[in-house]
Amino acid sequence: MRLLLDQGLPRRSAELLRLEGFDVLHTGEIGMSEASAPSVVRIRIQGLRTEQMVVLIPQVLEAISEELARGAVASIDETLKIRVRKLPL
Repeated sequence: MRLLLDQGLPRRSAELLRLEGFDVLHTGEIGMSEASAPSVVRIRIQGLRTEQMVVLIPQVLEAISEELARGAVASIDETLKIRVRKLPL
């Protein structure tokens, strides 16, 4: 699965996730005109540090990988609750 991190996330998150073996880009590296993805994961946690993000993303992907592969919008809130909605909405 290929990941695209939004501009609201630190570019360093992409670097660290690549070191963990993920196929990931940051929108700042490619520009949104080149981006295409059937699924979206929104992390709605204020003040989340890069190191915490790098731990959280693999956990979320493991938990909802099947839904994301079929096309979904997922949202993770401050309580770490994951909400998933199938696409198209």
